[in-house]
Amino acid sequence: MKGKSKLLPGLLEYARLVDANAQDPSHGPINSVQFHRNGQLLLTAGLDKKLRFFQIDGKRNMKIQRIFLDDCPIRKASFTPDGSQVILSGRRKFFYILDLVKAKTDKIGPLVGREEKSLESFESHRIRKQSLLSKTKGISYWFQPKRKNLSEL
Repeated sequence: MKGKSKLLPGLLEYARLVDANAQDPSHGPINSVQFHRNGQLLLTAGLDKKLRFFQIDGKRNMKIQRIFLDDCPIRKASFTPDGSQVILSGRRKFFYILDLVKAKTDKIGPLVGREEKSLESFESHRIRKQSLLSKTKGISYWFQPKRKNLSEL
């Protein structure tokens, strides 16, 4: 297997490191934890309506930012495949997009003419240039971040 290494038999050493969110722990359930594709930025989000970012170094794990969404307990948060944005959703007919480059949050939705009471469950995938495929209750939606457009597939 070229390019893959195997764990050799023997003793495995480990060390307890500082909790990733030690500088700003959540006071409620955390529903999402995800590393950015660069491997050093971690997001956490939960029912306390806060999205937190930490710079992970294993020693101090500095808090970079905390964002509060006053109308949305966060059920799911995920970096987009290119890592430039974060999608945030809860049990609402809308969701949020946080642009990490512009430091701007946009509210998307609700879907006009649809019966969904929640857009809390989704998976993001890179399809075409910058489109994401989002799924909720068996229905697929295209979300195009540049146009901030959500449409049924």
